[in-house]
Amino acid sequence: MLKNLIEQARVLPGEVERLTLKLYETKQRLHTLLEDKAKLEAQVAGEVAGETDGNGKKRYPNEEARKAEIAKRLAANEIYQANEEAVKQAREEAVALEAKLDRARYQHRTATTLLNLLASAIQAGRKDIEEAILSSTEAAKREAAKKFVEGVKEIAKGNGSSNGNGNGNGNSLKEAKVTVLEARPGKSEGTIRAYCQTEEGEKVAVYAKNSTGKKLAAAIGEAVALKFKEMDHGWFAVSIN
Repeated sequence: MLKNLIEQARVLPGEVERLTLKLYETKQRLHTLLEDKAKLEAQVAGEVAGETDGNGKKRYPNEEARKAEIAKRLAANEIYQANEEAVKQAREEAVALEAKLDRARYQHRTATTLLNLLASAIQAGRKDIEEAILSSTEAAKREAAKKFVEGVKEIAKGNGSSNGNGNGNGNSLKEAKVTVLEARPGKSEGTIRAYCQTEEGEKVAVYAKNSTGKKLAAAIGEAVALKFKEMDHGWFAVSIN
């Protein structure tokens, strides 16, 4: 168990970076494909709108007729259909990569948290917590579960990391300069989720809402200064300059 935790803490940061870059490349490819799709649609729409009969009259005078003809021509356009398939594949790949990235981040966060807790448990002489962390059986983990929670609180107090509510310094604001690589709407209404790169080269997910979210979405490709709170799944920006 300990060997696995150490290996995950060592290897997963590189895996997170690899997946982040691959996801960024996939989304860039998807963006290009969607642009090509829009160009083809505009081209066909222009052809249909400008087409006339032998008397010089519009062949498709109303919108309904034009839409039907556009759909018919696009369905018969091999380039457009190949683009549609490529868009579908890119979207599916992006979804799969996001799932892998979230899992790798979770595994790395869990491994480092358990290793830090193990070190604190050893210093505090808490064998029950060591057993809970290193046990390879679910029965042993359940046996140590109650003492585990109590031990975590005691260790936190002993290390001076508690502020009275068990959150440590989690609510304090931090500052960083990042380059915004990509931004899109988050799952919650009014939320923007961006992938950013720090000055040290680390890739991080940054979330923001309302006016801060709009600034973040408008800053793709730019370097910005953030004030943020750290969360389990990334940073939550409270201001951006």
